[in-house]
Amino acid sequence: MTKIISHNNKQYYQCEECSLFYESKESAEKCEVWCKEHKSCNMDIIKYAITLPNGTMPTKAERKALKRQEKDGAQRQSKQSKKIKGILKWTTGIVLVIAIVYGLVLLVRQSQQPLPGVAFATQGQEHIAIGASHPEYNSNPPTSGWHYAQEANWGVSQVELPDEQVLHNLEHGGIWISYKDIDDATKTALEKIVKSHSKMILEPRSKSDAQIVLASWGRLQKLQSFDEQAIQTFIDANSNKSPEPFAQ
Repeated sequence: MTKIISHNNKQYYQCEECSLFYESKESAEKCEVWCKEHKSCNMDIIKYAITLPNGTMPTKAERKALKRQEKDGAQRQSKQSKKIKGILKWTTGIVLVIAIVYGLVLLVRQSQQPLPGVAFATQGQEHIAIGASHPEYNSNPPTSGWHYAQEANWGVSQVELPDEQVLHNLEHGGIWISYKDIDDATKTALEKIVKSHSKMILEPRSKSDAQIVLASWGRLQKLQSFDEQAIQTFIDANSNKSPEPFAQ
């Protein structure tokens, strides 16, 4: 707190750190704050210092000493700032390395976790003419093999589609959900899931041997009742895991 000195019926304000006087309390307080923080004076502040009440002024030598003191304080502050920046740089680097390592660990763990559904050996990607015969598929519904050159439209189909057509959608990384003997509430729930994703097909399928069947390229999962979490897990794990994942 600055010291108040009265002289010739006038008040002056003294910085208690460096003992300089000011007519303005604000200047004295600025000087004191600077002196306390930097242990030196600021020339831009002390230029407002006034003649002391006893008639003396800071000498030229004193002003040089104060200026040198200010310069030394600025150099110390600059070194401290560089030191802090260096610490922050190293800290940022360490945090980045930790984040990368953590991400790699997660990827390794995920790669080690078994994918949902059952894997089936792929039977190629041969295109055939519509209605043409072909060898028997190795799963019901099929997850690879002989298929038509024209894929089905993505989204909800109210009619049963040819397996050979939907297989082309699986080749493009899509998810195929087929159902049989389900109630309207379950059908509505499945439609909601399909409409909230891209590259998915929902259709009724009379040849299915489960109420709900999830298919992707080379993988199949059968559900005897609606399980939203299982469906979402299958979608997340198997979408775009196919020979042509970027095809639309």
